[in-house]
Amino acid sequence: MYTTHTTPTAHASTRAQYARILPDTNLYSRNNGTFTPMTSLPIDYFVLVTDRTDPDFFAVAYHDLFGFVRRSNVVFVDFEPVTKSAVGTLRPFTGALRVYLHSTPDHTLTPLFLVPPNTNLHFYGTIEGTLAHPLLGTTWYFVRYFDGARTFFGYVYGGLVEVITPIPPNVIEAVNDGNNTTNQTYRDPFELDDIRQWIIIACLVIAAIFVILALYRPIVSAANRTPRHKN
Repeated sequence: MYTTHTTPTAHASTRAQYARILPDTNLYSRNNGTFTPMTSLPIDYFVLVTDRTDPDFFAVAYHDLFGFVRRSNVVFVDFEPVTKSAVGTLRPFTGALRVYLHSTPDHTLTPLFLVPPNTNLHFYGTIEGTLAHPLLGTTWYFVRYFDGARTFFGYVYGGLVEVITPIPPNVIEAVNDGNNTTNQTYRDPFELDDIRQWIIIACLVIAAIFVILALYRPIVSAANRTPRHKN
């Protein structure tokens, strides 16, 4: 079962710090000024922006991760979302080759350790890495593993695991802070409701009819005009 994580309720003045994740967004790590993709992030969930110093990236928190996202990959919202993040669940294929946890999505480097069989791992997203098997692709999952005492973060090769529970689509709602009597469901500002869609369709149909009539009337007039004969 996927798990969701809700950050403690923010004060109203900090609500603008939440930003909705747009398609094709990655969470980056930074080392000596170099940004490296860490994992993809699911669309329509939220990051908490913690710093805006860099001109190209925001420093953010997502679930229990900290990193950076490109400024162009998120859009600020004016509310605190109820569900801010989510993770999915996967595990090694039954009878598959040994599955190792790696510090980077690269099978040529020494792994951290062997993942025990039948172990469920929470994953945040995917990233492209090395081709560990010619028929199994280059997708790696960024996962969290708890051994009973310590928590580890790393990568497992996608060709050797199965997703038990994918990350579900988010239902975007605003936290009720007492100023609103009910939770507000987020709607994309560019999404048209049914009434407006029908109004636009009707206007287009009417406009098309006027264009047809405008073109048809000269043709009818020319056809009905009686030709004149010279005596």
